[in-house]
Amino acid sequence: MKKTIHSLTVLAMLLFASSLAAQQFSTNPEKPTAGDNVIVSYDPIGGPLAGIEFDGVAYLYELGKQEPTAIDLEFMREDAALTALLKIPADAQAVLFSFGNDDLEKTDNNGGKGYKTLIYKADRSTPVAGALGLKSLFYNGYGRNGGIKNDAEKALNLAKQELASNPKAFNDMRFASSYAALGFKQKDATVIAACKAEIEKIDNNKKSSEDELRNAVSMATALEEKALAESIGKKADEKFPNGLAAKKKAMDSFKAAKTLDEKLKIYADAKVKFSKEKDMERTLTSWAATIANEYGTTEDWTNFEKYFAQIKDRTRAAGVLNGLAWKMSGESLDGAAKNPGKGMELSARSLDLVKKDIEDPASKPVSFSGKKWKNNLEFTTAMYADTYALLLYKNGKFAEALKYQTIACEKNKFGDGEMSERYAVFYEKMNSPKETEQMLTGLITDGKATSKMLEQHKRLFLANNTVESAYDKYMVSLEKEAKVKKREEIEKKLIDENAPAFTLRNLKGEEVSLEGLRGKVLVLDFWATWCGPCKASFPGMQTAVNKFADRKDVEFLFIDTWENVEDKAKAAGDFIASKSYTFNVLMDLDNQVVTKFGVSGIPTKFVVDRNGKIRFKAVGFNGNDQELVDELSIMIDIAGGDVTP
Repeated sequence: MKKTIHSLTVLAMLLFASSLAAQQFSTNPEKPTAGDNVIVSYDPIGGPLAGIEFDGVAYLYELGKQEPTAIDLEFMREDAALTALLKIPADAQAVLFSFGNDDLEKTDNNGGKGYKTLIYKADRSTPVAGALGLKSLFYNGYGRNGGIKNDAEKALNLAKQELASNPKAFNDMRFASSYAALGFKQKDATVIAACKAEIEKIDNNKKSSEDELRNAVSMATALEEKALAESIGKKADEKFPNGLAAKKKAMDSFKAAKTLDEKLKIYADAKVKFSKEKDMERTLTSWAATIANEYGTTEDWTNFEKYFAQIKDRTRAAGVLNGLAWKMSGESLDGAAKNPGKGMELSARSLDLVKKDIEDPASKPVSFSGKKWKNNLEFTTAMYADTYALLLYKNGKFAEALKYQTIACEKNKFGDGEMSERYAVFYEKMNSPKETEQMLTGLITDGKATSKMLEQHKRLFLANNTVESAYDKYMVSLEKEAKVKKREEIEKKLIDENAPAFTLRNLKGEEVSLEGLRGKVLVLDFWATWCGPCKASFPGMQTAVNKFADRKDVEFLFIDTWENVEDKAKAAGDFIASKSYTFNVLMDLDNQVVTKFGVSGIPTKFVVDRNGKIRFKAVGFNGNDQELVDELSIMIDIAGGDVTP
């Protein structure tokens, strides 16, 4: 976090300091206009970010742009609060703010209302056209960047206010479809009639553009007017033969193509047919990456380079190189490497591309702030360094392998189990048994060792010390120290949020509700049968279930969600049965519960205390089964108040 700022900025802030209200968040001017230099003031005291480092991002929503532009807020301290200067662009309509610490999974979303400001006209009382419409969208799913919770009633009222002063708001497909959906769900006859009138106007106008016709389709779909939507969609397809339908058909054809020759033809035709369409560039880049990857898989390097050169996105290009290199590495220490020399060359190129993107972030999406994008690229560097290190090792370059594995592990804070296991092997290759034992001792103490690393440490310890009983005593002290450190680390992630109420049926057909389990500590694990990390975590989760099997006050619920098969319950049940897991699986068939909990990726686990409060949230699985069990055990103890009834 920066502690200094340009002297003119400091002067401006001092001039405004006396007028800043004594509140957690404010802007000065309170109602900014286009071109203003706005002072953003945020005071974390008393909130979830008190006493910790965090970042602030402003998402600028501008006329004509589908995605917001993310700007890092460069804070300086002003008394108890932090202040930052934000320039409002000429076409800005609204600004949404985000404050949080991703590492600690701590955010301040103002109790679900978020922090936001509209942009106003010169009178500083009338919002600019589109501002209230954006605010409506914030309360209907578009405010996730700021942690805004959906509020259909508020969203609809704001949408009505927007249309009252700005009938052209109907031209924005996001707004129009949201307005229609809100009106339909709330059975608002006036809104439904207005939407139908707008659809009819577009449908009857022979000069309607494709965007206007697609807008009418989206509104008709939101109103569940299936026949009308299909009719207007067909009209758009016929009127604009090279429009959206043609692009979608090409995309579907490419996805369904079974041979490389088919993909090459579709790609070549699309490059001619849609050469002037800017919105096809990303798709064409994706196709070029797919084709290059297929040529790389068959080691046709001439054609690989031909199509690789057509990938316009450095990040995508680096991903293709790393994917091929990883396959050539054998994907593990024990896997047989295929052409490891070529794999090492491709891997080095992937790292070079990511380095260039860090220095010149040409691939950065506008909706990513500079800090977040750089952090993403640094994690990408760590992942690709892991690939490169494995290939170096298999090419006999042990010192370099350890160097790059260190980069990978340090960025991940030794939190990725498989990466750490490779690090330990490379370390032992380059260091003495005693030094390796000491290194592993440190990782065990920090709670970062996997079961394989514990075995490695035991082997080295016994070889160095000879007395097995000494090892067992030593391990007890190490693990005790590790648990103390781990508990301190986990306590920093403690949260206090009401768990959304839910009622679901399990695979036995039994009804299970949050309210019915009041008084118990709950572990909710959101998963799906297609989710690799979910399934990879299940052996560890079974160990945790077994560990707490005798605890009547602890309940594990595995919530199956986001399934994309016809018979979801059968798919989930067959998988659980095939692995002999003793899980209580609940079926979130319509994905309502996962939405209520604000889950953005799976696996995601929540630990809920006896009073229905969410105390911990954990996203993903790092491959370390032992760490998973240890962390859940500590979270359960904390959530339960360390009391076993």
